[in-house]
Amino acid sequence: MPANVVPFPTASAHLATTPGTDLYTCPAGTRARIDKLTFLNTTGTGRTVTVHIARAGAVNADNNQIWSAVPVPIETTAPRGVECYEAEGQVLNPTDVLRAFADAATAITPMGSVTEFS
Repeated sequence: MPANVVPFPTASAHLATTPGTDLYTCPAGTRARIDKLTFLNTTGTGRTVTVHIARAGAVNADNNQIWSAVPVPIETTAPRGVECYEAEGQVLNPTDVLRAFADAATAITPMGSVTEFS
């Protein structure tokens, strides 16, 4: 079973407000394990982040939410960001989407990686 580590997002990104930003979509014929998921607040105001694992690309709902309005302090307080341990280790099936949103647009920078396997 070949494995491939994939960082995301593939380009510099900031979270949008609801419905959010798709951070990673598991490709067809592949499964992926979330290795790391961190959020960095690049503003001078505390913000919150909500995270969903949308099975088969479903819309955000209570039954696919793994983080709800979790505080992400300013960068000087949390210079390495806030890690989403609840997402790490979760396995995504083909077409599942890892999605997150912040309470303010362009305030939060997401960083993470998955291991894809078939």
